[in-house]
Amino acid sequence: MEEVEIDAPPRLLSVVWKDQAQRADRSRDGECLSEEKPRDEVIQHFKTQQGLGLIDSIVMIDILEEAHVPLAYDPCYTPLSKLTKTKIKKLCIESHHRGRYVLLRSVTPPQKINIALMTIVEDEKGNILMLRLYFQDEKRDKDEILREGTVLIVKEPYLRPMCNGRYGIRVDHVSDVIFLSKHDERVPKCWQQTHEEPLSAVYWRVKGVNHLYSSEYYTAIDGLTMGLRCDPSDEETARLRYNRALAFYKTGQFDAALSDTTGPTIPDLIQKVELLKAQALYSLERYGDSCDTLTELGRQYPRNPKTQEAFRRAIARLRETRHGIYPFKEMDTQAVLLPVPQLDFATYIGPVEIRPSKIRGRGTFTTKAVKVGDLLLCEKAFATTLTVLTGKRVCNSLTSVVVQKLYRNPSLLPVFSDLHRGGYRFHKPVIVDGAPVVDTFLVGNIIDINGFAAAPSARNDFLRDEVPMGPTQETHSIWIKASYINHSCCGNAHHAIIGDMIIIRAIQDIPADTEITICYLTPTSDDDGGEQRRKDLQAWGFICDCAMCQDDKATDKEMVAERKRLKPEIKQCFGHVPDVSRAETLLDRMAGTYNQRACDVSRLSPWPGYMALTKCYLMQHQLPKAIESALAGLESLGYVIEGARLPSLPETRLVVKKWGLLFSELIQCWMILATAYHTAAPLLSPQAISYARITHKICLGEDETFEKTRMDLFWSNPHLYGHWFR
Repeated sequence: MEEVEIDAPPRLLSVVWKDQAQRADRSRDGECLSEEKPRDEVIQHFKTQQGLGLIDSIVMIDILEEAHVPLAYDPCYTPLSKLTKTKIKKLCIESHHRGRYVLLRSVTPPQKINIALMTIVEDEKGNILMLRLYFQDEKRDKDEILREGTVLIVKEPYLRPMCNGRYGIRVDHVSDVIFLSKHDERVPKCWQQTHEEPLSAVYWRVKGVNHLYSSEYYTAIDGLTMGLRCDPSDEETARLRYNRALAFYKTGQFDAALSDTTGPTIPDLIQKVELLKAQALYSLERYGDSCDTLTELGRQYPRNPKTQEAFRRAIARLRETRHGIYPFKEMDTQAVLLPVPQLDFATYIGPVEIRPSKIRGRGTFTTKAVKVGDLLLCEKAFATTLTVLTGKRVCNSLTSVVVQKLYRNPSLLPVFSDLHRGGYRFHKPVIVDGAPVVDTFLVGNIIDINGFAAAPSARNDFLRDEVPMGPTQETHSIWIKASYINHSCCGNAHHAIIGDMIIIRAIQDIPADTEITICYLTPTSDDDGGEQRRKDLQAWGFICDCAMCQDDKATDKEMVAERKRLKPEIKQCFGHVPDVSRAETLLDRMAGTYNQRACDVSRLSPWPGYMALTKCYLMQHQLPKAIESALAGLESLGYVIEGARLPSLPETRLVVKKWGLLFSELIQCWMILATAYHTAAPLLSPQAISYARITHKICLGEDETFEKTRMDLFWSNPHLYGHWFR
């Protein structure tokens, strides 16, 4: 490669190196690998860099890695028995070596960089090169996965350029690697360790249990599996299977744990086996089966406190799946306090089902008529991760989490793989060599299309602008059922996220057999003409045809430009000395840039101006004008409201006849209205509060914390939110 100034801007370095790397890679495609440096020198160089911490220079590594990210490629679907063994010297650059495998041993301690484990490996001839394993289990220590001396098989190895300018094997699919225990018969004799151990089933069980108690679960699994291969007695088989099931459970391999707890056992293990079986079923979210197992266990052993506690949890989850009743306040508290907001609640599927959609692919439809605020879906995430947003680059590990979950529990593969994947090729989920084949690129593609990013607590996110908060955090999650809900800028439902639970509620009365839609993007008044909104929707492959998008396309560009000119002028009206008269004039001019009635097509641009005007009038104690401007703001968003204007008669009721766009700032709007009504029309104040509660319920997912939210807003600004406390 050409020399590049090292003090150049990182982004420039990235572009230059990426171009140079790609040209260099193409020039050597298909060329056989040749050793450029002596073995000892390569190993020593790797260890020296590791010792000095040079490999942990994340910024430079990320820049170099960007130049070498491969195009998507298939995992190996061929059983090992049908692959041909090859050597390092026979590997060719930029080749996938289909139909081949290579047997390797690690000769250095591993190093972890972001989602990759790297080490130097050798083959049986002593030839070496670098190995990079991606998307391994991030909960495990790197030395537990790939300690020095680890023997492994890489199926259909892919030789790629590495960040140091050399070449190595890159493995993106976890199913393309087979880790061999030191007692595996496939380990070459030259790599085997001599031992004089009595290889009996009892020996392996004792050794496996010791590893189990030391939390060395994968080593325990290897030992207990060896014991099962030693022709054990029925009693010994039961003990080996129970302990291995426990190790499987501890490592999140719930399918395997369930398999080992199914079948005959011995009397003194029945309680433990059945309880572990129920726990595995619970972890697979099979709450009905878990309850059935625990019910039968409770009949046989009625005084077992562990069984009683497990049944209490399982029956609580079962009730949630059937009735959709949750302790939302507790849910919100856990979402804020837990390091990673993985909550212990179950999925509720309301009066909805998945059907073919006229909008796109499959969609979610109502099975009966629902009312505004009704719960349609409360779903636990398939997987979630937490990221602290600091303005720096952060590697999101959701793909790793999903890949590992699918690899450990192949029963989950069909439901995940069935999600929309764009144009990505698809292979039916299969088991090869006793393990599921997991296509990492398919997983990443599905996450890109169906994943959601949000704050762990919808309520805290709403209060952030009003109440001082800590560092901003964001969850990145994927939900199975919610992924089938299509987009509309004028959706008839709204989603809120609490921890790893997504809550979908109706934002209008919806007839039966109607497709449910949500707005994937939070509505913003900055997007005049909808250009940015349409651009962002391309990430999902959507071309929205809602009333707002149609109106945006039909609106003259001069009108859009006029709105853009008016917005900063309106904002300037609310400086140190507010000019409310000019603000009203400018808002009237902005209203003239729209062709459709607001009740037919919502208007986002005037909303901030009306809210600022409302707050200004309230602070000046001009209550009738505050009420009028708040109602004008709601009407600009498409709301049709009766009985809200002054003067108000005793029998007048405030009624929202038609709901418009919905976002969390409307909670404040209704609360401000309640404050103004408290003096100007006392009978309407409780009615405004009821609509604030409904809006809170929809936008933040629940209304159990509504009173706490009111109090938080009151203490943040008593003049705006506090009149009803007097």
